[in-house]
Amino acid sequence: GKGLEDGTLHRFSQVLEEELPMARIAVLSGPSHAEEVARRVPTLVTVSAKDLSAARQVQLALSQAHFRIYLNEDLVGVDKWSHHKTIEYY
Repeated sequence: GKGLEDGTLHRFSQVLEEELPMARIAVLSGPSHAEEVARRVPTLVTVSAKDLSAARQVQLALSQAHFRIYLNEDLVGVDKWSHHKTIEYY
């Protein structure tokens, strides 16, 4: 299925955790379109992570007046049911 690794059915964040065990993985989920964000169209997205401090770092680093990022504690839901843009913090 979309967002799951073939064969294992692991979510994308799980695959990254296995491959990069020291990384702090955060999942940023839209809906958003890069061209709209670049044009400063108001956009709301969600960020989640096992370690919410990693999600907060993403929120602080990327939030703008026109690009709001809301924290969500449901990593599985955000990761599994969304289109994702994954950010890794080492």
